Amino acid sequence: MEVDDDSALKMPIASRRMTPDQRQLFGYAVATFGLRCLNSVFALYTTEVFLRIYNLDVQWFYYTQLLYSLWNAINDPLFGWLQDGGQGARRAPAILRGGPFLAISFMLPWLPLSDPASPVSVGLHYMASLSLYDAAFTWTALAHCSLFADIQLSSDTNRSSLQRVSDAGSMLGCLPVLLSRAVFDRTNMTSFTLLMVVLAAFSAACLIYAGCMLKERPNRIVIPQNCREHDKELEGDSKDPPLRLFISQICRQTSFWAFVIVNFIQLCNIAINDSFYVLFSDVLIGPKAVSTTTQSVVLGATEVSTLCLLK
Repeated sequence: MEVDDDSALKMPIASRRMTPDQRQLFGYAVATFGLRCLNSVFALYTTEVFLRIYNLDVQWFYYTQLLYSLWNAINDPLFGWLQDGGQGARRAPAILRGGPFLAISFMLPWLPLSDPASPVSVGLHYMASLSLYDAAFTWTALAHCSLFADIQLSSDTNRSSLQRVSDAGSMLGCLPVLLSRAVFDRTNMTSFTLLMVVLAAFSAACLIYAGCMLKERPNRIVIPQNCREHDKELEGDSKDPPLRLFISQICRQTSFWAFVIVNFIQLCNIAINDSFYVLFSDVLIGPKAVSTTTQSVVLGATEVSTLCLLK
């Protein structure tokens, strides 16, 4: 890949010493690390914070979880269409621009933006926190996952190397779980909130850095001559359908609804496992039966062992 002088000067000094393929691997691993840092902590503490600290009403919790699961199941294909649009080059900028918004939405649950005495205020706070974070995370994670295939096709990077660096980023991304449990205190959230601010800023920096690395990806996909000529013939006649037409077409597809239903069931299972892990452990083990250090180690080991079983 040839990189012009202006693009090279914009890169960090350490990145200029890497080969193009090494930049792809390192940038992808950094993006995986940034996403995992935020998502592991968000999924683990959001429910506990709203139920036990903000005193979220149970009815609001049920309604929000239902709407959140539906929104989460639908926005995957919707955001995928908006990002793709026939141009894979939109994916790396999605990580670059989505990182700061993801960090901001990650901070919403930890800030006292609602009145604990008002169930409606707390319920809306909970709904906005889940919806905005899921939208930002889906937008960024979809681009990140799509780049896994793009990087393999457009460079000499092989699948095993890319998978290894991605796994390493995921493992390291579980470390904030250890730190967060050590400082988490329901009676005083100051230390925990400060840790969340640092974590959000650090993860946003990782995603911005990864977006800068990944947007300079080489393009080595060879398109046959007959395909290029066919594309030119269709170029003047075909245009991207508007969003309203796209939604109308996709809603008539049975495969879309099958995907939404299966994704909805899977997300309900994931939400229960992640959101209620701490609450169930307090009930079954007791909040003071084991030390905070032991709880941190167990939570971290659970996150890592889950990743190991999935690989």
